[in-house]
Amino acid sequence: MSEDALNNEGASGAGQQGGENGDKNGTGAASNGAPASFDEWLNGQADEVKSLVTGSIGKLQNALNDERTQRRSLAKQIDDLSKQAEQGSQLRAQLEKLSGDFESASRKATFYESAPAEVTNLRLAWLVANDADLIDKDGKTNWAALRTTAPELFKRVTPPANAGAGAKQTGVDDGRSMNAFIRAASGRGG
Repeated sequence: MSEDALNNEGASGAGQQGGENGDKNGTGAASNGAPASFDEWLNGQADEVKSLVTGSIGKLQNALNDERTQRRSLAKQIDDLSKQAEQGSQLRAQLEKLSGDFESASRKATFYESAPAEVTNLRLAWLVANDADLIDKDGKTNWAALRTTAPELFKRVTPPANAGAGAKQTGVDDGRSMNAFIRAASGRGG
């Protein structure tokens, strides 16, 4: 079965599942808005779509884990070389600078990876978090503190709204049109 056919079958399966749950748009979410998270959306998809997505994500996670392992190994090698270099030598100074730069890059990568989807400007969030000392030595960020320190860096969550929500209230829909109001005002009938 081709990938396109599988995607089409998954899309029709999601639509059928959505129809059973009262969802008219087939996304797995309520008809009044989008899913709250990627996981919620994925849980509403057909098994074929779930397996495609998790397979793709699994490959990315393996690559990320390999990269982290290589990074740790390289950092250990730099530290070992730095200890072997003579105290006060130019080589030792360069190795210590390289080690510091490497640690900073690792912290930044961990920060970017752990950033929630609501962050509007990652670079600015990184600068603010560093300035406010909200990142520990491992790169873990206190996101709650950053959210209170700089709330403008996060998207505002818009509550679900429906333009027709008040249309059935008393006095809103009395069956009269604008033409009826104009006729009544001009004295030509209502």
